[in-house]
Amino acid sequence: MVDIAMALQQLRSILPLAAGQDQLCAALRFTHLNILHFFLEQGRAPAHGDIADELEWPAALRQLEAVGLIVLDTGCISTAYPFSAGDRGYHVTSVYGEVEAVCAFDALAISSMFRLPTRIDATCRLSGKAITIQQEGKKLETDGTVIAAIDWSAADNSQTCSASLCSEMLFIGNPALAGEWQAEHPAQRQLFTLQEAHSFISEFFLPLVTPG
Repeated sequence: MVDIAMALQQLRSILPLAAGQDQLCAALRFTHLNILHFFLEQGRAPAHGDIADELEWPAALRQLEAVGLIVLDTGCISTAYPFSAGDRGYHVTSVYGEVEAVCAFDALAISSMFRLPTRIDATCRLSGKAITIQQEGKKLETDGTVIAAIDWSAADNSQTCSASLCSEMLFIGNPALAGEWQAEHPAQRQLFTLQEAHSFISEFFLPLVTPG
């Protein structure tokens, strides 16, 4: 059984999103929430003018990036965890349409964050087999057994989390393959059932969208 509290502590030390949000004034917190909802509803990152805002947009983005909530690329939002502006291989479909998640775990967070059913389409990193997960909060349905996995050694303080650790937060579509993968570096590679992964990542992300 995964020690979720320990995994949470480790991820929060690498990517302290809730702590970063706590540093923001109310107007910046509102802007951040608007960015997340825009991503979900439009399937892309908002640009200047897409969101009604009392703040100066470039300055607001710089402040959100400074506390780690978003990643910018030439002044545009490339990441607003759990969403990505680029194709990362984790497609999440809801009533609003399709949006891209940063990693396997982020994909599992979206249903609970926004309280809506989702479908996740991805591939097994090791076999290339297609993976589809139907999700409504804690209810997760998939054909066969899907494992969520983290290689903690991918964390790199010289890069953003989306460019480092998140690239090694993945789905594996076969328990035997997952066991072989973990056995290569057992001290750094951690396996989760989908239910464990959902519980872990929801606890990580829900503070960002919970009033107060």
